[in-house]
Amino acid sequence: MFSVRWVAHGQAGEPVEHERNILYDLDKVVKSCQRRLVWMRAKYPSAPPDGFIVLDQKGAEVRRWFDAPMPSV
Repeated sequence: MFSVRWVAHGQAGEPVEHERNILYDLDKVVKSCQRRLVWMRAKYPSAPPDGFIVLDQKGAEVRRWFDAPMPSV
């Protein structure tokens, strides 16, 4: 099982949200999170995440993925 930290560029130590993921395949976790990024940005409009960090059961980072940062308004 993996956990996911939704983060903004340069703020990996301060995740917007931290969640457990029920999927056991790392590639499926990443694809699922990529599809959910738009929804997560809408959920946190004042601090939208730019990507996510996937952690294994021991809390070690196993993958990170970032999209382009949200443009300033």
